[in-house]
Amino acid sequence: MPARHRIALVAGVVETPEEPGKAYNTLVAFGPDGGRLASYRKIHLSDAQGFGESEFIKPGEYLGPVVFEHGECGSG
Repeated sequence: MPARHRIALVAGVVETPEEPGKAYNTLVAFGPDGGRLASYRKIHLSDAQGFGESEFIKPGEYLGPVVFEHGECGSG
C-alpha cells in the first residue's frame, strides 16, 4: 500500500515468532517505495497495575537504538 500511494507508513503489529508461544509487539516503518526502513521489537514489557503483557508477549532482543530517515527535514 505505501508504494501505490507514495506515503511513508509506521505501524504497530503483533508479530509471530519463529517458535510457537508468545508473540512480539513490533513497530515497523515503510518508505514510499514500499521498502521496510526499520523495525523494532518492544523489549520492556508492561507488567504493572494488573496488566501482565509478559504473559502473551515475548521481549525483543536489545540491538541498540532504532532510527531511520525519510524525506527531507524542514520545509521550504
